[in-house]
Amino acid sequence: MVLVASRHQSWVKVLTKVRTILTCPSIPPPPRVPVNRTWWDRMKRPSGVHPRHEIIVRYLGRVGFVAKGLVYAVMGGLCISTAQHLGTDLEGTESPMGAFIFLGLFTMGTPILIIMFISLLFYSLWRFWEGLLGQGSDATEAPFHNFFRYRFSPCVSGCVYLGYLSYIGKLLSDTRDERIQEATSPTGCFPGCWSSGNVWHRMAVGIVGVAFVFAFISQIQNGCTGRWHRDLMLHHCTRAERVTMLILGHLGFMARAGVFMFVAVFMFRSLIHSIPSQRDTFSNAINQIIDVHGGTVGLWFLGIGLILFGIFAAAHAYYKYFPTPPPTRYAFPRQCKKDELNDLCIKEEHSHISDAQEERENDVEEHAIPHDSAQDDASSASNSSSKDDTQEECARRSRITSENDASVAQQLSNAIIDESDKDMITVQRPPSPFERSRRFRYQKRRRLREESHA
Repeated sequence: MVLVASRHQSWVKVLTKVRTILTCPSIPPPPRVPVNRTWWDRMKRPSGVHPRHEIIVRYLGRVGFVAKGLVYAVMGGLCISTAQHLGTDLEGTESPMGAFIFLGLFTMGTPILIIMFISLLFYSLWRFWEGLLGQGSDATEAPFHNFFRYRFSPCVSGCVYLGYLSYIGKLLSDTRDERIQEATSPTGCFPGCWSSGNVWHRMAVGIVGVAFVFAFISQIQNGCTGRWHRDLMLHHCTRAERVTMLILGHLGFMARAGVFMFVAVFMFRSLIHSIPSQRDTFSNAINQIIDVHGGTVGLWFLGIGLILFGIFAAAHAYYKYFPTPPPTRYAFPRQCKKDELNDLCIKEEHSHISDAQEERENDVEEHAIPHDSAQDDASSASNSSSKDDTQEECARRSRITSENDASVAQQLSNAIIDESDKDMITVQRPPSPFERSRRFRYQKRRRLREESHA
């Protein structure tokens, strides 16, 4: 019994530690980084998107994620359609290209494709904008890690969606019959004809296969760990919202990893055997599992997972922080002149003061008691005392809000350095991205209103 109890306690400790790592990662101490003096220093320690451009990046990302979610949801539906053998014109076309053809076959297919073109263009611009500026780079991580995750990966993703944009542009110039013919005919001979070519062609196919292996590993990490949790407003939501987003995210990333795994296997198989191309590369890779025992069930699960990932991606428009913050919130300091620093701090302070003034006005309106001359002296005395209490409460909240505004401005000024500083500086944690969002200000006003009523 003692042995069983000790083993149970050890398992409880392990599970508690894993849960702490996944949900509440430990915050490292403030790092010290050198001041950027050359372009190479700015390359290794990027400061990300400029504050005056944050609103543009925010709307580019939100619109783009909705379009991305729609593409993956339609792709998942096409997988289920192929598994059920519904006999549609798009059977066996489970790919982003098939999703674009599916959307283009509607009565209003051309306007839908135009909207998708603009939305995915926004997503591609958002990926390039954050990737080229290194948005999200963490001051506590190594330069190679920051480069691979916050520069290389976003730029590769932007290039992939530029390819999708070129395909949508081709579909816009086709008629409905030509789009149906596009769905039932192969889009190219890659990788079959390349695998039977010279050594350079075969090497290119192998490199593409290795790239999809790395993409598979990346998606598996997202599906099995919580490294993407801090990119979303999960710690400030209700329990139902948090659990729903976590389930959608982990299952969706696992399904996306399955797609990349099938493409990688298809690339390596084409180097060994000659595989005729019946559809596009993604569709040919996913259709491999149909001939396998139990492949129909696997295709069903893959389709459901892609639909969940599509819902998860579309929900990023509401739950994701834009621009992408560093995981530990220790961003590299921005080097700017004093006038730019002062203007930024004054702007941040005025925004918080305006929110505080709005809160005080709401409190005064709720607590104000109308004066009635017909009431007796006791009622007048109680009204005057109630007004005095209200004024004292508003004055107390005004004092607290002013102190918070000063602390926010001080934190912001610490996070941004000046050219006259020394060679080394300690990175300070700026205000949380959630604390600078409209949702936080709304919840703060509602909480103060509930406290005043209580």
